Amino acid sequence: MDIGDGNAGIARRPMKNHQYSRWCLLALVLCLVGLSYWGISSQAATKNFTTQLQLPKNQLTPGASYYNLKVVPGSEQLLTLSITNPSDQAKTVKVTPVNATTADSGTIAYMPSNRQDESAETTFTKMTSTAVTVQLAPHQQKTVTLKTKIPATGFQGEIRGGLFVADLTPSQSNQQSSSTQFHLNNRFAEVTPVILRCNVDQKLRTNLKLAQVTVNPQPTVPTLTAKLRNLTPAAFGQLKIQAKVAEKATGKIVATQTNDQLAMAPNSWFNHPIMLGKQTLAAGHYILKLDLTSGKRDWHFESPFQLSKQQVKQHNISLKKATPARPWGRWLLISGTTVSLLIGAYWLGRRQAHS
Repeated sequence: MDIGDGNAGIARRPMKNHQYSRWCLLALVLCLVGLSYWGISSQAATKNFTTQLQLPKNQLTPGASYYNLKVVPGSEQLLTLSITNPSDQAKTVKVTPVNATTADSGTIAYMPSNRQDESAETTFTKMTSTAVTVQLAPHQQKTVTLKTKIPATGFQGEIRGGLFVADLTPSQSNQQSSSTQFHLNNRFAEVTPVILRCNVDQKLRTNLKLAQVTVNPQPTVPTLTAKLRNLTPAAFGQLKIQAKVAEKATGKIVATQTNDQLAMAPNSWFNHPIMLGKQTLAAGHYILKLDLTSGKRDWHFESPFQLSKQQVKQHNISLKKATPARPWGRWLLISGTTVSLLIGAYWLGRRQAHS
């Protein structure tokens, strides 16, 4: 009997260890799930419609996904898109001609905007017919054509714009949760860029200007904004901007900033943001110095500005409040959670072992 009980006791111990291992494994799984939830946010995207452009014979780059056309002065250019609704829901889409502009991030944007520079001889929207609204039944395809009238005298350089196609139909995912009061409002849009040229071989020298420098009040810290204008009817890229902020009286550099890989649309402008650096500042007069390069071209601009007592106070307070990044803080919390889960698993395992 004693031998039998002893063998039974030895046989049961692996079972207790196995249960303990299962609890530990469960704890680790929960921890990994927590890590995944912490670091990853998923976004579901549904393609509400598709567009296919029909390239005309005067297309300069065959097979491209945008219009790149050589046009004739006084002619009428047809821009045709096929729009397909692949869903089971009827849709309303709107095709709107837009001008190419420059976003404040330093990228060429093809979206509805009123940011065209006044230096433009003409624009894509001035030359092109108005927006068209299309009703699409489920799985239906329709063709939309907009007309662009080229001026009788033509135009210099290039004109850029786009056909902006937006779904006006409320998405089925648009709903409001009574528990969180969070409203989801998903809309889908596509754009087909359009580039028009009368003289393909024409080369223009880029004319870039600094329009103004302003100090912008922010909730916590003031920043500078340099408004840059491209007065040339031609786009360009590979723009690098090196900014320096100097005291006017001493010439001492108190802040520097470098941005590169920027681009500008023809006859456009954008507001280039510049931080005031990480040094405490005194109220008074300063100078913003800008050095810009694009290919073999370079520009140098200077503009004085003034910082008030309130502005430098905001700046200096923000420096005191700034704390160094502590990436270990998140891992410390995760480690603490992991340890707590393991302790809980161990305790449950021990409890079952003695029950």
